[in-house]
Amino acid sequence: MAIPQRDDLIEEIKRTDLLLEWAVQHGEEEEAGRFREELRKLTEM
Repeated sequence: MAIPQRDDLIEEIKRTDLLLEWAVQHGEEEEAGRFREELRKLTEM
């Protein structure tokens, strides 16, 4: 049985990773740094 809270965390990590990828591809270094920090926080939970 799936755990909704864990599933929500996984979806948030996926979403943030995609946004990070987009920022890197478009040269948005400041945004990429923000998304990297957000990913770090999410994966430390």
